[in-house]
Amino acid sequence: MKLVDGLSPAAQAAVIARHGAAEQSAVAPLRLHVVEVPAADLSQALQAFGADPQVESVEAVKTRRAEWLSNDACVADQWSLARIGWPAVYSTLTPTGTATVALLDTGVEDTHPDLEGHLRPGTSLLDGGDGLTDPAGHGTQLAGLLAAVADNQQGIAGVAFSGVTVLPVTVLDAAGVGQDSAIIAGIVWAADHGADVILMGFGNPDDSAHLQDAIDYAWSKGAVLVAVAGNAGATTPSYPAANRAVIGIAASDQADRLADFSSRGGAIFLAAPGTELATTDRQGGYCTVSGTSPAAALVAGAAALLKAAEPTLTNGQVLGRLARGAAPVADPQEAPDAGFGRVDLAAALADTGTDELAPLEALAGVYGWPTPAALAAAEEAAAPAAAGATDPAGGPAPLAPADTPTDTRAAAQSADYTAASSDPVLPDAPVDNFPVTDGQVNAAAVDSATGITYIGGEFGMVGPYTGHGTPIDTATGQVSATFPTISGTIYSAAADGDGGWYIGGAFTSINGVARDHVAHIKSDGTLDAAWAPSASYIVRALAVSGQIVYAGGDFLTIKWHAAQPSGGHRCRRHPHRLEPQCQRQRHGPGGERDDRLRRGLFHQRRRHHAQSTRRHRYRRHPRRLEPQCQQHRQCPGDERDERRCRGLFQHHRRHHPQPSGGHRCRRHPHRLEPQCQQHRQRPGGERDDRLCRG
Repeated sequence: MKLVDGLSPAAQAAVIARHGAAEQSAVAPLRLHVVEVPAADLSQALQAFGADPQVESVEAVKTRRAEWLSNDACVADQWSLARIGWPAVYSTLTPTGTATVALLDTGVEDTHPDLEGHLRPGTSLLDGGDGLTDPAGHGTQLAGLLAAVADNQQGIAGVAFSGVTVLPVTVLDAAGVGQDSAIIAGIVWAADHGADVILMGFGNPDDSAHLQDAIDYAWSKGAVLVAVAGNAGATTPSYPAANRAVIGIAASDQADRLADFSSRGGAIFLAAPGTELATTDRQGGYCTVSGTSPAAALVAGAAALLKAAEPTLTNGQVLGRLARGAAPVADPQEAPDAGFGRVDLAAALADTGTDELAPLEALAGVYGWPTPAALAAAEEAAAPAAAGATDPAGGPAPLAPADTPTDTRAAAQSADYTAASSDPVLPDAPVDNFPVTDGQVNAAAVDSATGITYIGGEFGMVGPYTGHGTPIDTATGQVSATFPTISGTIYSAAADGDGGWYIGGAFTSINGVARDHVAHIKSDGTLDAAWAPSASYIVRALAVSGQIVYAGGDFLTIKWHAAQPSGGHRCRRHPHRLEPQCQRQRHGPGGERDDRLRRGLFHQRRRHHAQSTRRHRYRRHPRRLEPQCQQHRQCPGDERDERRCRGLFQHHRRHHPQPSGGHRCRRHPHRLEPQCQQHRQRPGGERDDRLCRG
């Protein structure tokens, strides 16, 4: 589960404890906690954590399996290296830098002679080891394809023959199965330990928001993330290959056609040789392997070699060179399922371009990278909407997504990829002027009357200004300098029709003024004080129709706090009341405000307000003056005796002298003894007050 930001360690532990769970591990940079509950209580626990306002998201831990096929023990020629242009590269290239490939798998056997010097200790998220053992062999096989020692008169040669080190991160067990809890922690660990490339040879058809968080974290650290498309021979996406910022790899055969077993479709970035590849195996041996895992290892090695040859390249630039250098697959009908094509190491290294390739959020329903097939699908999906077409049910066709400017920029960056195609790229837009954010954009809204676009999200900077959201002039890219500071992430936005904006998200204040998850910003950039609903949790969707604002999200309640007149002051303990309206408000002498009751102090200590010289308030009964206090008694000489008000009369009572004919009963001081029905006389007339004394 992912907790909300800002919780102390004690508060985090309290969230877990109150739902009866036991923490197993945590990934601090992502605020993720892996907890264990009885299997029979899983459904109930997911509901309980999901309803907790201090839990941002929760999901059951998924398992992912290594993608491998037959594993016949033999040594074969390495046809794959010749196919991707490796021999020419090996004879001419001497890398000037270094690169690290984090191999998230079953571990790597460091005793293999063909891997000597190309491994360094990593970690095991299963047993706390260094990852240099491999009970399954899958990790050792991928390590050989990546970086086996070349020119050592034995065995095979890896793609990344020089300048590249393999960093094993064990996340899969001996059966090749791993849980997301270990995989997510492994991705974050690799990113924090300088991995330039992260290879993931496993998959599962189920997506995970927490897995995506880890991938976004690694991409932000500069890592290239490579994953397998899967060996099911289907078009169903496999994750993490289909996650944002991950390049999915399909397998091709010696005829440059997609292998029969290889999955295909929109999640594919590149194809690579993946049938009958010779590689290293356990116990110092060799074998041949087939699958999308070996294909992904070749691409990961190519990316690492690019980085080692030119250390200043960014992860986006590395992917740009791999995409531009890709060779077409043999069958044109398979081209849409092969991404940019089959990897070509020699062509990628010969490319000197610096254009970056960035992942797309969503392009007219197409998710992944701006491949030719993705751009064509986006144009086809957008065309009916542009022409005003209707869907088969008779309604209007869906409009293009709100984040089209970002997608258009990505398309413009990849224009050279589609120059040879008869299909045009997306329409031109002034994307060069659009400001750059330093974090994720979650919401966008356009005011059609003014041409202003509002963006909000998790970023801390947009252009030269700080904040989680701002209006932007769509024509010039100018960012508003007067927009207020918002305390947390923005997830939704809507134009109010008058130049202002409704925003929703996870924030709790705007310019220091309390606002719970939803607010209205006026056209002049000031907070609308008269519009102050309070949502109990995150507002993820907003829509405006006339004077009606629709809000949706993770909240259970929304309370309305209407604006108050200027003379009013809100009670800190009862914010829905003004002080004059607060029934628990008290005032001190002279009318000054005494807010101790609102602060919870009156139940501990009360103020004794000064009165006029002839009147005095009782310490035990501060709402009464002494002459009005029924429990007050006077001593001889009219001096004040307030012991009863101080609670002393119950322990010791003074017997006041009475006129000569009478005497007060000590147990019933309002009666004289002759009047007390409970008083008795002994013979001889002497007083017997034992009954009065109990």
